[in-house]
Amino acid sequence: MTNNNHQQANKNRKKRSYYFGIIAEKIVALWLICCGWKIAAQRYKTPAGEVDLIAIKKRQIVFIEIKARKKPSDDGTLPLTTYQQQRICRAASIFIAKHQQLRDYDMRFDLILVYTTRIPKRIRNAWNINERI
Repeated sequence: MTNNNHQQANKNRKKRSYYFGIIAEKIVALWLICCGWKIAAQRYKTPAGEVDLIAIKKRQIVFIEIKARKKPSDDGTLPLTTYQQQRICRAASIFIAKHQQLRDYDMRFDLILVYTTRIPKRIRNAWNINERI
């Protein structure tokens, strides 16, 4: 494979991964809506970080990171670095600061793993904001 072909193949792989991630976010949002959650924001971006989904139900707000994978990892570790968790926590803090009416809601951080061959896996309280800011 020539260098040019290798670069094109790499671009195509990145593009497929990006679109798979977008589709995974849409699937999770639809699933949450079917379970009675209201989607407050999708792909919430701030200078401090980004949250894939923010969902509200009753007096609970959940900041959700979605990871799309072809197959599950067997090592048992979260596919999210401490730095990524911190960025999500900072973005969540900015969201709450801009939506003061939500500041007394119970808050948690979930991780949802979406696979091509399995049912998505939801990890509730995947990390704690007090440990990450």
